[in-house]
Amino acid sequence: VFAEDVDSGSAADGISLIGVAGSVAYDAPTRTAAFEPDEPLDPGAYTLSIRSVRDLAGNVMVGAVTVSFVVR
Repeated sequence: VFAEDVDSGSAADGISLIGVAGSVAYDAPTRTAAFEPDEPLDPGAYTLSIRSVRDLAGNVMVGAVTVSFVVR
């Protein structure tokens, strides 16, 4: 969830699950982006990366955000 409206194209380009093919859907009314993997995730460790997402004024987010998680 983003604090302000973002450019959906930059969200699609800037959000990834490292090593996993998939797509990103951005819902403007809720400012929520969701990564949808092409295949179900196998058990193991994953890292979600969020970087270079722009707001509607063209400002690019500073730094990157990464979140690691495990699927069991």
